[in-house]
Amino acid sequence: SNLTSLRITNTTLPTEVLSAIGALPKLKELTLSSCGITSISGLKDATGLVYLDLNNNTIRNISALSGMTSLETLLMHHNALNDLTAISNLTALKKVVLPSTLERIDFGAFYGCSSLKKISFSRNNLCMI
Repeated sequence: SNLTSLRITNTTLPTEVLSAIGALPKLKELTLSSCGITSISGLKDATGLVYLDLNNNTIRNISALSGMTSLETLLMHHNALNDLTAISNLTALKKVVLPSTLERIDFGAFYGCSSLKKISFSRNNLCMI
């Protein structure tokens, strides 16, 4: 497939659909906002992504992002995330929007994010950075 950009919003997506999306070899931009997503493990092979919008879901674990070394923008607002370990070595990451449920940002959370320019964590429960 030559698909480079895909936007799906306000639609419940079954897990197997995420695996099919993750297998698209030329996909660079992906928006899956308000899709009822609880797990993004099916996206682990989408290593060519540059832009990923996962706003308004209930994602807790983002370990599938750890191999997305081309990712420049990650939008995660309104999710259930509480661990940022998976993004600590995303060297191309320039912008990240964190979920409002985030209560702490561990030391080194952005250690390897050498291109990071903007972190947004408004309206959250942060009590420790």
